[in-house]
Amino acid sequence: MSRQITNKLPFRDVFFVMQDIHYVSTAAGEQLKVAAGAAPLLLIVGAGNGVLQSERGQQLLAQHMILMIQPEEKAQITNDGQSTLGCYMVTYKVYQAEKHSHNHHTQLTNGSADLVGRNAVLEATDSIQEMVKSLYRAANTVDEQEAIASHFIFQKLIFALIEQQRFQKENKNPRLAVKRTLQYMERHIDEPISVEQLARLANISRRWYTILFKEMTGENPLDYLIGLRIRKAKDLLNLSGDSFNMIARRVGFEDEHYFSRRFKQKVGVSPRYYLQQRRHFGTRVTYPELMHVLGVTPIAAPTPHQEFPNYLQASFGKVEKLYYDKTLSLDKIRRSKPDFIVASEWQDQAIYEELSSIATTVLLPSREDWRDELRDMAEILGKRAEANGVIERFSDKLDKARETLYFAMKGETVVYVRLTSEGAVVFGEQSSRGRILYSELGLKPPDVFALHQDGIVLPLDRLSELKADHIILQTDDKQHWGLSNGERLPISKESRIYQVGNAEWYNFSFSPLATHFAVDEIIQLFAARKG
Repeated sequence: MSRQITNKLPFRDVFFVMQDIHYVSTAAGEQLKVAAGAAPLLLIVGAGNGVLQSERGQQLLAQHMILMIQPEEKAQITNDGQSTLGCYMVTYKVYQAEKHSHNHHTQLTNGSADLVGRNAVLEATDSIQEMVKSLYRAANTVDEQEAIASHFIFQKLIFALIEQQRFQKENKNPRLAVKRTLQYMERHIDEPISVEQLARLANISRRWYTILFKEMTGENPLDYLIGLRIRKAKDLLNLSGDSFNMIARRVGFEDEHYFSRRFKQKVGVSPRYYLQQRRHFGTRVTYPELMHVLGVTPIAAPTPHQEFPNYLQASFGKVEKLYYDKTLSLDKIRRSKPDFIVASEWQDQAIYEELSSIATTVLLPSREDWRDELRDMAEILGKRAEANGVIERFSDKLDKARETLYFAMKGETVVYVRLTSEGAVVFGEQSSRGRILYSELGLKPPDVFALHQDGIVLPLDRLSELKADHIILQTDDKQHWGLSNGERLPISKESRIYQVGNAEWYNFSFSPLATHFAVDEIIQLFAARKG
């Protein structure tokens, strides 16, 4: 803060009048020249990251930062981030009230004042952001009332900046400057970076920078930088398909050999061996099956059951079971030490950052059909041919099963019921399970309106209303429903019940192995019903 503001009271002896406000943006990699005229220029970063180069040196730019370009000063902004860099630029004039003792009159004269010190950086708090946006929206107003309101908003903005700068001077926090260099390292990971350079950017000594850095991260700056480069290299190894030499350069290593040496020091194996022995993990209960049919066995698999389904037990003998009810523990995933995580966009978007901190993470979109989900999985695992083979074999199985069931059923009706704690879930033709049963296998549902839609949840005592010839019954908890004690369900006497395994049918219609298993069991049940 300048002596003029310190010695004179703002809003009594010193007055601020906004001249102009505009918003400029630059795309990734672009540069923008900025020059202040006779009036100082406030620069408020609205979005993105970059670097400001001026006569005073280099200054990192990050979202919500506020700094000043002095009158007649020239600078250049470079967008070194991945997204658009946007800044509000505000010019203003300062007027000082000069009292004349001989006539006791007060006169306003042009003055100058630094709202933001020459090397100070302020933060656009939520309230400051709202004020700046309000000023920008009303910049070209011709309404007198709105113009007066904007003038008072600008005075509030000035007051907020003066208060924040006074607080900063009383409570200097170099840790914030060190934190900004962490962001700089991530954005410039492919460039040579030295501790001296980082200390200069933080505007503190090299020794003090190193001490603060280790307190904040637990590592010295160079070890942290190498770790950052190795983590980025893992992402590229898993996802890009680039050569080792290309990946080395993209993460800031001089050549492939130096990269391989550093990678082995940090990871314990070479990049080539890492690719061959990657430890995969999928966050949804269906993902381990999708991986397995593509020839990739996960290191661990989430399951709501005590044991894996029968059709997986032989293959998953060494796969760790991660039991979960409704949510999966991040600590459990971390302890499994995966190298590559496949997560669900609709289920795991909120924890994507945490998952990415554990290992390279890819989010798969939500799909209605397991075949589309399998194709997505195959794309990221490089298993397109394997996926096509699985889908073709399933199509052949459906053709044969449909023919067998046509002659076996002779038009008799079938419903599929799952007993849950909420009630009896009856799946209709529009549900994913119903589409397999009724559209793809050609089975016939009873003529009940709800079964021509997604389905319905019924109390147990209303199951008899379905009047189906055959009921496929899956139960989450046999003890809860009394089935293990021989109790009879309240169904029509004409209906025949076929109990199926809960673990084996849990993923029916959502994964290839469970659906293969269910189709085989349907054929066995109905082909043998008169035996």
